Amino acid sequence: PYNLVIHFHGAPPSLEPTFEKSEIGGVLAILNLGNGSGKYEDAFQLAGSFDELLARVRGVVREMCPTASDRGGRVALSAWSAGYGSVWRIIDRTADADRVDAVLLADGLHAGFEPDKKSARVVNSAQMAAFTLFADRAVNGEKLLAITHSSIDTPYASTTETASYLLQQQNVPRVTVNAPGPRPNMTLLSRADKNGLHVQGYAGEDKPAHCDQLHAMGETLFPLLRERWSR
Repeated sequence: PYNLVIHFHGAPPSLEPTFEKSEIGGVLAILNLGNGSGKYEDAFQLAGSFDELLARVRGVVREMCPTASDRGGRVALSAWSAGYGSVWRIIDRTADADRVDAVLLADGLHAGFEPDKKSARVVNSAQMAAFTLFADRAVNGEKLLAITHSSIDTPYASTTETASYLLQQQNVPRVTVNAPGPRPNMTLLSRADKNGLHVQGYAGEDKPAHCDQLHAMGETLFPLLRERWSR
């Protein structure tokens, strides 16, 4: 049996070396569906779509490693930017969420605002419900939910606002930090940790800062998964 990390939205030349260096010890499957979270949401909107993806991965692994077992190991979902749409749809189904041991999100958790509270930028609780439930289980130590975000402002709920929403729901405070990040232009501004819930907030309000979140996953998110799976 092998552990499996499924990553949504990210160039293989960037992710494969990072994953190998992380020494997680498992299979990395990368799925790119184009720009915009809608394509990722639509691909996993129907029940059974996650099963189909796992079956595809098993088929490819069997071709590359005929002795691999079909008996599943642990599964982690990873996403950068728009790829969070697939993660959302998958963990929004209880049966599928139960099968996911960890969720890693690099600058990609967005949502709308409550219809009657847009001017106050109140995050839409219904759109965050699946992540809130997963955060509940992470705080209880059942799951791993690890999030990094930049400081980019968006017309919809930014990755900073959605991360803050989850922390508020869990009553987990942010700790102010001012430390160099894993890449030259990254600065860690805050962090929050409680059992299996981890949030790292970074400076940066432009496209390069957004891309840094992907390239830094080997130093920010993958080590948390390695630590969990090594126990």
